[in-house]
Formats: sequence, structure tokens, C-alpha cells
Amino acid sequence: MDWTLQEAHIPCGAYRWRVKILTDPDAASVRFEPIDTTVRGVIGFSPPPDFDRRQRNGNEFYVYRLTAQIVAVHVRLDQDLHLFLRDPDDPELRMIAEIPNPKCAKNSRHDPEFAAARLVAESVRSRGGRALVEIVGVGFFDEYHEPKGGAPNGFELHPVLKLTEIEPAGR
Repeated sequence: MDWTLQEAHIPCGAYRWRVKILTDPDAASVRFEPIDTTVRGVIGFSPPPDFDRRQRNGNEFYVYRLTAQIVAVHVRLDQDLHLFLRDPDDPELRMIAEIPNPKCAKNSRHDPEFAAARLVAESVRSRGGRALVEIVGVGFFDEYHEPKGGAPNGFELHPVLKLTEIEPAGR
């Protein structure tokens, strides 16, 4: 029997969840006009010196658009899809982007965007998890750790609002 994570009663995300699905009090202050940048650019951001996990910090008030190579797509226990990304010009530069499960974000007005981005990510995943993409997402600092494959500064795009496949792997 195939069970989804929700059917198995695995909880949705917890850590800074309202920030991650844009339902926190500061979400209305996010600048949604994307800033064009690169993986190199965002992993160069300095984490906030006085990080407060209860609210948005510095670069978390902006949406970024960048081109990256997806090297893997994984489903996590918190039901997010993790996109492991690298800079197309320098494969040593890596970061993570995450797409919430829209079923876990029903009170977010962005759940349709999460659903559309997940469809693209699942398509890439079904074909081996590699593709060149344009990705648009809100800045997010993960303060707890530098996850395997993540940026050294803990910066991520979370949530991803739009994912566009530019070129499948191997072309």
C-alpha cells in the first residue's frame, strides 16, 4: 500500500513554518518583484548578526530569481521538496531551495504557486533529478546548520514560488 506522508500522519514543517509558507506577520512586507542574482551572489550574503527566528531577517524580505543546475530532488520528512542546486558556472557553489507541500500550506495565499513549482520539480525528479532551471523564491536563512549540499551561510530559497525548466540534463 502506498501511503502519502500525510496519510502516515507525518507532520508538516515546524521550524519557522509560518515564515516558510508566507503566513507570518512580516509576509506583507516581502518585496515580491524578483531580484536577479546568482548562486554565487546569494551564498555571499552575511547571515544576520542578531538572528531572530520569530521574525524575518534582512535578506528574507526579498524574492530572488536565479539560474541553477538541479543536481537532486528529495522529499523530506517535513513534506518539503528539497532541491539541491549548484551554480552552472561554478559547480563547487551549492545551495538548497525548498518547496512546501501545498496541503501543508492551505492558509497561505501562495499554495497554488507551491503546487505548480512542485509539479515541475517532480517532473525533473522522475527523470533523474537533474536539469538547468530558473528558480524564483523568497530568501531564508536556516540558522541551525549547514545542511549537506547547502550554502555555507545557511541561505536558501524557501519557499520556491516559481520553477521553470530551461534545459534537461545531458543537453
